[in-house]
Amino acid sequence: MNQSTFDRSQHNPEKPDFDHLIKGVVAGDPVREDKLYQVLMSHLKISVRLFLDSGRMEVDDVVVESITAVFKYIRRDGGFTGDLVAFSITIARNRCRNILNQQQRRPQTPIEPLADWIANDDRSPLDHLVKEESLSLLQQTVDSLDRICRTLLRAVYFEESSIESIRIRLGLKTVQGVYYRRTICLRELGNRMMNSA
Repeated sequence: MNQSTFDRSQHNPEKPDFDHLIKGVVAGDPVREDKLYQVLMSHLKISVRLFLDSGRMEVDDVVVESITAVFKYIRRDGGFTGDLVAFSITIARNRCRNILNQQQRRPQTPIEPLADWIANDDRSPLDHLVKEESLSLLQQTVDSLDRICRTLLRAVYFEESSIESIRIRLGLKTVQGVYYRRTICLRELGNRMMNSA
């Protein structure tokens, strides 16, 4: 290995040493905390501005709240394994979605601070992200099914409609026909989800 190759591998200004910075957050080192804060902020500002209107006041709030939440998560778990930038962006985007959804549904209700949510030991943010990703994949796969399966599965699992009302809606002659069709639809859903994984 020549000297220039060695120097590049030891010092890459474009790719910070996340392990070192994360350990600094765990140790409470303000210099490394600030460095990681700056790195994450540069990524999150771009992502949040793309998601929300760049003129909205919430942009800076979401960025700061997301980084604070990530730091609390790192401290609580004593570190982090994986792609911290991607994790932070996912948290920020989910926060944007929560804000937009809550403002549309209940504009008068205050939004739970993200830092409090992510610091809550009862709910793992990774579990929440996995759940959201799974629900998104499930929704996309259900949308790809034929009309009868889409209607039936939504009615049974999302709307919790009665089997009799589903039978009438689908024009089936018997309740057993609903159960039979549900089995076929679930099998098709499972096959499609396996193929997309």
